[in-house]
Order: sequence, then structure tokens, then C-alpha cells
Amino acid sequence: MKKQKAFLDEIARYKNVLEEHEEYAKEYLEARRILEQSKRDIEAIDQRTFAEMKHMMRPPKKLENVITGVLILVGMKDTSWRSAKLFMNDPKVKKKLLEFDPKNVSPPARRRATKWLEDHAESFEEDNIYKVNRAAVPLARWVKGIISIVSVFTRLEEFEDGERIIAEIEEASEKIAEYESDIHRVQELMDRWQEILDLLELDINS
Repeated sequence: MKKQKAFLDEIARYKNVLEEHEEYAKEYLEARRILEQSKRDIEAIDQRTFAEMKHMMRPPKKLENVITGVLILVGMKDTSWRSAKLFMNDPKVKKKLLEFDPKNVSPPARRRATKWLEDHAESFEEDNIYKVNRAAVPLARWVKGIISIVSVFTRLEEFEDGERIIAEIEEASEKIAEYESDIHRVQELMDRWQEILDLLELDINS
């Protein structure tokens, strides 16, 4: 019981942190959700798909706009299609995107990427990019997720204790997601045991 109480108290503490910074936490959590979904989708893209993009002499404009958004965020100054092809040909490109930390986006890159997304918003709409290249959909989500997160960072950094608030929101959101995952696994295990018990009861009564 003591362990259960400590577990619930810990969850309550982290939820209180998110409620305390609700205005920013909601936006951060939604951006993080989009980003994590994009990472799962990027994980499913094989290197051959990136290679196919690389061999395009003249890519569709919407695809080029999405790739340019990626290049800006990872800090590349040269966002030409030639540079994009070199980036996509890197065998570690998936790893770079999956492990990319939004905190590494420099202030100039934040401003440049945000303006790029605003100016080319149609290219990042999922229905539009899906018609052009299905594999680019998670890349568009990745760009939007990163930009949304750094937007929260930018606003919070204006406060004297902004970095502390960012750290608290990140820790709280990660811990709650971890705890909810643990609870889900326990619930699945309990459900399976209940099914076994129900079957045993049927055998006994038959």
C-alpha cells in the first residue's frame, strides 16, 4: 500500500506541475505528441525511400518545401536541393531525426523555420503532401512538431525562470507518459489473468 500511495503521490505531483504551467504545458504536450507520432512514422521509412527522393532531379515543390523545413531545423545554411540530396543520402539520416533535440535549434534557425512554415503552410498540410509523396508526411509532422516545441521555448525564455519552467514541464510530461505506460501494461496483464481465471471457472463448472 505504501508503494502504491507513493506512486500515486508522484503522479499527482507531476500533474500539479503541468497544471501550474497549464498555458504552456498544453501546447507543449500537443507538440510533443505530434513529434513522437512523426518519429514512429519516420522509423518505418526505409533508407531506399530517402534514396528515391534523392534521385529526383526536380522534386514537386511541396516536397522540396518540406525537406527545406527539415534542413533549416537541423542547422543547415545551404537548403538547395543539391544539399537536400546529400542530407537524405546520409545512412544516419533517420537516426539524426529520431534523436534530434529541439533545444539544439538556434534562435536564428527558429525564426527562419517558423517563417518558412508560415510562408509555405499548404505544403505542410497532410492531405497535400500525401498526394505528392507519402513518405514526406511524417517529415512534415516532424517539422511542425519541432517548431511548435521551440515556439513554447521561445516564449518561456523571456521569463527569468523560463529555463526552470521548461525543465519542469519536460520532466513532468515524460514521467507521466512513463507512468501511464506502466499502468497500461499492468492493466493488460490483469486483463489476461482475468481471462485465464474465467476459462478455469468455465472448466470447473462444466
